[in-house]
Amino acid sequence: MCCALWLLLLLGLVSACTGLAPVALPQPQVLTGLHATLEDETDRYTQDGVEYWRWKTHWVVRWDPVPGAVAYELVYMTSEGASNKTSRLDQPPYRLEVALGDNAQHEGMPTRAMQLLTIQGLLAVKILPRLADGSIGTFSTWLQVGRPYP
Repeated sequence: MCCALWLLLLLGLVSACTGLAPVALPQPQVLTGLHATLEDETDRYTQDGVEYWRWKTHWVVRWDPVPGAVAYELVYMTSEGASNKTSRLDQPPYRLEVALGDNAQHEGMPTRAMQLLTIQGLLAVKILPRLADGSIGTFSTWLQVGRPYP
């Protein structure tokens, strides 16, 4: 620790004496504006005089585009651990169907809550920006699929 402190002091003195400006390290590219919502789609129809609907719930993750990012990598985690394979997304948002059903309209969406709880316990995702030079930014936090964030 003491040697590291002396080294920093020495580099500062050399920099000051030679007139060289300190080198600025590049800042890691971090996702900002990250949030996830649930969006429902319904398609109504009538069969034998009864109103029905087919419904779907999508989990949609949005974030501010990262300057210089050419794509975003998505890493998935299940109960077995994080996957070595990633999915690539050219730009936000990320959209995933997380619940669906087809039932009488007066029932609402009877299995939606259970389907959302199930997927939240089974799957999480984190996102990182990939820059044009091939480098990557900083991973987002793990997001439970199907749960609104923040």
